[in-house]
Amino acid sequence: MPPRILRRLLLTFMLCLGLTACKSVEERAEAYFASAQELIEEGDLDRAAVELRNVFELMPNHVAARETMAALMLQKDDKEAAYGQYLRLVEQVPDHVEGRTVLAEIAFAARNWEEFSRHATEVIALAPDAPRTEMIALALQYEQALEARDGPARDAVRDQAAGLAQEAPDNDILQLILFDAYVRDGAIDQALVQLERMIAKQPDNRDLYTQKLVLLERQGDFTALETQLRDIVIRFAEDDEPKTQLIQFLLARGEPDKVEAFLREVSDPAAEDPTLFIDLVRFINQRQGPDAARAELRAALEVAADPERIQIILAAIDFENGARRHGDRNAANNAGRHRRRLRHSQPHPHHTGPDVASDRQRDPRAPTGGRHARSRQRQCRSAQDAGGLDDPGRQSGRGHRHAASSP
Repeated sequence: MPPRILRRLLLTFMLCLGLTACKSVEERAEAYFASAQELIEEGDLDRAAVELRNVFELMPNHVAARETMAALMLQKDDKEAAYGQYLRLVEQVPDHVEGRTVLAEIAFAARNWEEFSRHATEVIALAPDAPRTEMIALALQYEQALEARDGPARDAVRDQAAGLAQEAPDNDILQLILFDAYVRDGAIDQALVQLERMIAKQPDNRDLYTQKLVLLERQGDFTALETQLRDIVIRFAEDDEPKTQLIQFLLARGEPDKVEAFLREVSDPAAEDPTLFIDLVRFINQRQGPDAARAELRAALEVAADPERIQIILAAIDFENGARRHGDRNAANNAGRHRRRLRHSQPHPHHTGPDVASDRQRDPRAPTGGRHARSRQRQCRSAQDAGGLDDPGRQSGRGHRHAASSP
């Protein structure tokens, strides 16, 4: 066979292989997408998300998959991931009405005014008569009134939102407008009503509970404040900060009996991590003296999962209370032997010593850190405009602009 013909056949064969490979990628992507849809119907959202990521590995610009992934993140109540997915969607399809609408709604809820204005303006231009757009336009008017410090305009938006809320009391944007307006007006009772509705829809949102603490303190309702702190301790049992806040609140109120009762309630000497029990012992040592603390520790030795740690604390108490001076040679020797190891048994973050709590821990109004803490976006204006409140209604966003780095 002539070389020229051979080269032509080889080129044709290679082109066919290339076309087949391209088709294979598309087919594989569609298979993953179909699998994701089936998993969503079955309620297996985590595996569906994996299948959608497989789609993006093959076809990063698969619009239907991106729409599905964005909606899936909303369904999982992962607003940051949803924001990131919708951002990618509108980058591919700038006039995507649903994408722009959701971005505006999430940005408004996050108090990210720059992003909200950008997406709100787009969605108003794309779909001015849509029902959700009406709410977004109202929110934009509210923001603009705040920026302009136009009190009458702000009041007019507030009144309009109150009227619309009669028919749509659970609308997120209306709730946020009313909540913010009532806080600024000093109408704490009305603000709390809106906040309770928001908490009912987002029972795991720590920021909302922190905002409620702020309002209850501002209202001067310390009984309700204590009740709310105890509720937060129960609801977020794995988080130590609410325990710290409750302890410091009770100490500030001059109620050490309640502190001891609370520590007994939440501590267990038989726990794998006896830190709360050790906090109780330290508190008893401060309040009732070393004899009472030793009695607690010796009783705990019989049930402790980590008796060595209990012995270290017992030796430390003997040492700190002058066992050497009293001739208790055994206790002194134990204390000396365990002194260095005691450094590995430092007080828990919610240790109740008088010099341990930071200013932030002492103040029930302080916003929580924890796993939700992130760098804050620009705020619309200082909360001091509302009368000095660390404005719970205008907290900034959680970095939605750069959310969801994964595909």
